[in-house]
Amino acid sequence: MALERDEPSVILLDRGVGDGAAYVDADTWAQILSNVGLTPEQVTARYDCVIHLVTAAVGAPGAYTVENNAARMETAEAGAGPSTN
Repeated sequence: MALERDEPSVILLDRGVGDGAAYVDADTWAQILSNVGLTPEQVTARYDCVIHLVTAAVGAPGAYTVENNAARMETAEAGAGPSTN
């Protein structure tokens, strides 16, 4: 859609190619990238900007659950990352 517009466009995605690395070990991730002909540097180079959003569950641990996603293994503490406050 962005290519069809006659003006600059911004494409926002809630997931990126590199997100898969969080769910597999380093060797598996390297094999996945190799299978599709990419290097970690090429994955990073695909993006002009990355905006990191912090979960709304920070400060509200009751709002975080892994019950609705079998692939989600991290705790609320582990998934929150460093505080930006």
